[in-house]
Amino acid sequence: MIPGPYLSAILNEAVDDEILEASPALRVRKAIAKDHKEEISLLIASELNHLLETVEKHYPAHYTMFLLMVRTGMRIGEVTGLEWGDIDFNGRFIEVRRSIVRGRVSTPKSGKSRRVDMSPQLAGALRVHKTESKRKGLALGIGEPSLVFTNNKGGEIDLNNWRRVHIIRY
Repeated sequence: MIPGPYLSAILNEAVDDEILEASPALRVRKAIAKDHKEEISLLIASELNHLLETVEKHYPAHYTMFLLMVRTGMRIGEVTGLEWGDIDFNGRFIEVRRSIVRGRVSTPKSGKSRRVDMSPQLAGALRVHKTESKRKGLALGIGEPSLVFTNNKGGEIDLNNWRRVHIIRY
C-alpha cells in the first residue's frame, strides 16, 4: 500500500504532466478538512523571539528569511519569489507580487499583489543580506541576483529540498 503523502505527490505530478485533469486526492483532503477543522495555534511573542534567536545562532544563513516571514506574515512561496525590486527601503515596505509554488511562478494566493510594512529591524537585516547576496553572486560569477533568497549556486530555492535539508532534518 502506498502511504497518503506519496500517493498525493504522485497524483500531483500526474496533474503537472497533464496526465490527469485534477488530483482525486484533492477532493479527499477537502472532505477531511471540513470534518476535522483544527484550531491554529499561533506562537506568542516570547516563542517567536526564541525561534529567531535559535535560527540566528544555529542557522545564520537562514535568519533573514525567517525574520521576514515572522515580521510580515508572508508565505514561504512569496518569500522565495521575492525580488530586490519589490523592496522599498526608503518607504520601508515590500510589494508582494509573486509566489513560487512547485517551481512555478504565480500570483500570491489571494490572486492580488499587496504591500507589507517592514520593521526597522527587518529593513536593516535585509540591507545586510543584500550586501552578502551581491558578494555571493559576484563570487559565483553570476552578478547580482534578482531574487532576494537564493540557493548555494545563486538560483531559485527548491522548497522541497530546503524543507528536507533545513527543517525536517532537525
